[in-house]
Amino acid sequence: MRLTFMVACVVSLVIAFVTSIPAVTVLVTGMAWSADIGSVTYVADSFSAFMVLVINTGSVLAALYGVRYLADDPDGRSLTESILHGTSFVALHAAMIGVVISSDLYSLFYFWEAMSISSFLLVLFDARQTKARTAAIRYILQMHIGAVGILVAIGFVSSAMGGVTYSLVHDYAASHQTWIVLLPLAVAFAMKAGLFPLHSWLPDTHAAAPSHVSGLMSGVMIKLGAYGLIRFGLLTDPSTELGTVLLVIGIATALFGIVNAIGQRDLKKLLAYSSVENMGLIVMSVGMAFIARGIDAPYIEIAAWSGVVLHILHHMLIKAVLFQSAGNILHGTHTRDLNNLGGLIHTMPGTVNLLLLGGLGISALPGSSGFVSEFPMYISGIKTMMMSSTSISMLGVFSVVTLCLAGGFAIIAFTKAIGIGALGTARTKAPLTAHDPHWTTRFPQWLAFGGALFIAVAPGMFIRALSGVLYGLSEKHIPHDLLTTLDTVGIGQAVLIIVVGIVWLLRMLATRTKPVAEGPTWGCGFQEGDARIQYTATTYADSTIEIMSPVTDVSVSYRHIDPADMFPRTRSYHTEEKDLIANKVFDPLAIGVERVLRALAVLQSGNMRSYILYAFVFIVVVVVLTLAEVL
Repeated sequence: MRLTFMVACVVSLVIAFVTSIPAVTVLVTGMAWSADIGSVTYVADSFSAFMVLVINTGSVLAALYGVRYLADDPDGRSLTESILHGTSFVALHAAMIGVVISSDLYSLFYFWEAMSISSFLLVLFDARQTKARTAAIRYILQMHIGAVGILVAIGFVSSAMGGVTYSLVHDYAASHQTWIVLLPLAVAFAMKAGLFPLHSWLPDTHAAAPSHVSGLMSGVMIKLGAYGLIRFGLLTDPSTELGTVLLVIGIATALFGIVNAIGQRDLKKLLAYSSVENMGLIVMSVGMAFIARGIDAPYIEIAAWSGVVLHILHHMLIKAVLFQSAGNILHGTHTRDLNNLGGLIHTMPGTVNLLLLGGLGISALPGSSGFVSEFPMYISGIKTMMMSSTSISMLGVFSVVTLCLAGGFAIIAFTKAIGIGALGTARTKAPLTAHDPHWTTRFPQWLAFGGALFIAVAPGMFIRALSGVLYGLSEKHIPHDLLTTLDTVGIGQAVLIIVVGIVWLLRMLATRTKPVAEGPTWGCGFQEGDARIQYTATTYADSTIEIMSPVTDVSVSYRHIDPADMFPRTRSYHTEEKDLIANKVFDPLAIGVERVLRALAVLQSGNMRSYILYAFVFIVVVVVLTLAEVL
């Protein structure tokens, strides 16, 4: 398994090298790259070039981690399965690049489908498990439903304009109702981005996929949904109304995602819902940029776009750290259930430290890349709050409140993940026998964290380097005072990191020669209990979930103890976290469709005479409708 994926890793590195050179050239020179391959023209402007670099970075990090992660294959997969996995990984990498350099809807649809199918095959890596098969099938079905939106847009534009290039999409939107072409495309992009309420595929899929694939899908692939919304939003001349719709969807997605992350005890599902939240923040900032363009507020627009590009970079890097840490824990303990962990700080300190650093970053705490990526979002929201229009001002209020709530809830979610999973006493035997993986497994995580740390201390430098991207998105230059503000924030972040580092070093030196006392976790003076007296992932989140119950779906099953039962037998208490939208909307809909299909299955009798009769009836119906001038 390792050898075949090593070949895939080398191919992915070659793809990254070959495509990064023209991408960097575009960003440096500001001149778009184009190439004719057959009858199709591929184009990379500054925004496409930026996304190519994001795709390449995320893919290389995933490939490097995957080489070591797949070295131990307890399931004994065949050579064919190994080759299929490696080929699908390379295909996903290439397809994502194809999506961002396409210049017509046909090419976009082709690469979009290639991206969906290759990622579907990657999710099926653990196809022996029922949950993995179910998640993969749900994913591919929803992706194909979304792809229908692209086909609908192709039909509208092609029939009216005689072609489907992006320039013709712009002309179509200028001469027709914009929503006719934008709405079907938005469905496809929103579903890929995991936006509420089209997100239901994402948590199960990311949890079922192998960890290097989860990091790639979460950190990179779902960003292409946001790319599509931005690309075609700009093509259709964004308005305040479009911006408001995106902002509201972004707010709903961010809050729904992070609240449901708090309720998860499956570590990878927690990270998946966190990705839903971060996609919501990105789309919310895109909406703010469109609103600012509609009201002619260039400073707000540039600030919002700065938040978008910085957050895309930050989230790609931090999610690589987090999902790969989850992969290390899964590999070492064979469980993702936080209630079965505990005490990992003693057996897997290297992985826990990376999980902690990733948690600080994704929670947007000061000193992290998440703080500087959300800082321009705060600026755009606060500036919008100061507008004279009450309705526009309230949109700014909603965006700032959302950022505050999302940050606070993220702290709860990740203190739960780290506190329950890494601290305290081991709840089962699994954490006791775990150990950190080889340093080469953690190397790509440290690479990703190093990149995130660079963003944290030099946001102004990144924004200057991406000035061509921001100009391409807004057609405006970056205000000098915004750059000065970001430089100041970066310096403050660097000082904070240095101070924390010095304090940590002094503490380490002071305690190096002192004996360390070890004992059971403090239990309010009661030391005779076992690991069960500790908080669990469920109880830690219970108060928050109870408050947010309208948007969560947690089922609890247990038998009450009768007051007269003086010597109750052993009781079990079980909770199951479900997605509200999937459980209440999509699953019942799927069941209804299945029932209809089962009812129609009686037509499939296997009798050739029946099929001839069906054909005869169809012909008769067509003839009758034609004579009646219905057809």
